[in-house]
Amino acid sequence: MNDLRLMGAQVIDGTGSTARRTDVAIAGRRIVAVGRDAAEALAGRTVDLDGLALAPGFIDLHTHVDFTLPVHPRAAAMVRQGVTTLVGGNCGFSPFPVTAAGVDDLRDLNAFIDEGLAWDWDDADGYLTHVDDLALACNLAQLVGHGAVRIAVMGMTGRPPTPDELDRMRQLVDRALRAGAFGLSTGLVYAPGSHAGTDELVALAEVAAGHGRFYASHIRSEGDDSVAAVREALDIGRRSGAPVQLSHH
Repeated sequence: MNDLRLMGAQVIDGTGSTARRTDVAIAGRRIVAVGRDAAEALAGRTVDLDGLALAPGFIDLHTHVDFTLPVHPRAAAMVRQGVTTLVGGNCGFSPFPVTAAGVDDLRDLNAFIDEGLAWDWDDADGYLTHVDDLALACNLAQLVGHGAVRIAVMGMTGRPPTPDELDRMRQLVDRALRAGAFGLSTGLVYAPGSHAGTDELVALAEVAAGHGRFYASHIRSEGDDSVAAVREALDIGRRSGAPVQLSHH
């Protein structure tokens, strides 16, 4: 016996197929049948949706919820729109890595989206452990922000990194990805991301590619130089081997 039968829904399955009125059966946390099998199987509870739309949870690929979820773990504004997976850490902003030398700059950089974080972690592992202990109403796919990584190693300085500094940044990106980050993000229209050259970004994106993760970029221009900015992002993807997602274009 299934736990739940959703009857008479207009199912939009996410494949691009035309919506169809049908039944859906759920057992535990899984959809186990759609259509006739769902209609004919016994269920502990049946809900007649009477033509209401039923779809998989939406993925919001570009958010900054990593600065709000620790304070608002129910993410009501997102869940009420049908969003069940949120990608945080975009635009080079992430609440880690945190170093003693860089924490003030990091907090200043993120003050406009910080809902009152505790900042009592050092790295992605510490932050994600903190979030895992909350009663989240959605899934979080977290990115590591290039801006945060650069601050941890170089502060807000505007020069290129030394070979040693670049190696330390690569190590921090690697550590975050090993802890569960889904990719690397950049914000190239503002400091400190705007100080980074293409070669620096390729070197860091290579680390993401090595883990099979992607590169998400708030590109360097959204105006007159947007074509060149897109070309740079694509070049980073080609040279590093990382899939590329463009934002703010």
